[in-house]
Amino acid sequence: MSHLGFDVIEQKPKTKVYGVYSLHDKSLLGRIYWYGWWREYVFESLTGIIWTEACLKELYKFLKKLKDENRED
Repeated sequence: MSHLGFDVIEQKPKTKVYGVYSLHDKSLLGRIYWYGWWREYVFESLTGIIWTEACLKELYKFLKKLKDENRED
């Protein structure tokens, strides 16, 4: 069962910024963006967000997908 939604909230020249949302109540939980210093996508959580193991696994899978797609380019 999916708990998170991922939507593009900003298109940058070479990368995208994604909003991470709760599918339960549609609240914004944080954002995923390209962090040039580390040369990969990172997740930045809003303050006070509580995560379950299942949600962290979903987040990890999405970040891995972005990383794999970036390597293909």
